Amino acid sequence: MKNILFISTVFLIFYSCTSEKKQKPTVLQVGVSKAVINPAIGSYIAGDKQNRTFTGIKDNLYAKAIVAYDGETAFALVTLDCIGLLYQDLQTIRKKAAFVDFGIPFSPENIIISSTHTHSGPDVVGLWGKDYTESGVSPDYMKFLFETVIQQIASASNNLKPATTSYSLTEFGEEWVANICDEEIDRSVTILQFIDDMGKSIATLTNFACHLSERKDKPPVTY
Repeated sequence: MKNILFISTVFLIFYSCTSEKKQKPTVLQVGVSKAVINPAIGSYIAGDKQNRTFTGIKDNLYAKAIVAYDGETAFALVTLDCIGLLYQDLQTIRKKAAFVDFGIPFSPENIIISSTHTHSGPDVVGLWGKDYTESGVSPDYMKFLFETVIQQIASASNNLKPATTSYSLTEFGEEWVANICDEEIDRSVTILQFIDDMGKSIATLTNFACHLSERKDKPPVTY
């Protein structure tokens, strides 16, 4: 049900503001952009124990933006490789975006940010500093992150191209998708794809509510 609501919400945001009085078909345009958001070496790592710091880079962390525009209303979804972003930070990004000319009509309230919840990203919440009494958040990094998010929304807005959409629903039932309690979890997987005029994918959105955890009665999971 959550995934069906996710798809419905996305489509409603795309199309709800299209005037029924206009007798012309809506042409959906979609653009994408991404940028590396690696923190400085020595920054605190989010997730697990406190007082862990970065000593090198194995894989890059990214901010990835997708902008959809139906000729009247624009919508931006940004995914960050971080543990999670606080609502106050989303509000800060929206306030800054209000002063940016994206080249298309854009309401800051239509900026949605999600996080991959990686445990290999920087502390952007404040729980993983030297200890529980010190925040691990770097103000300089947060400023860089906010600016990068807005830049990628602007870049995606400049990369708009006509698009069609398709979606799929399925479930994933492997045993390693487990909850920490005895209640059943949401195993549904939602996929929403934007395709250009040549039949090539512009972007694919996947919604899967999965948090891997090590179970005492099973061998550790390697991934």
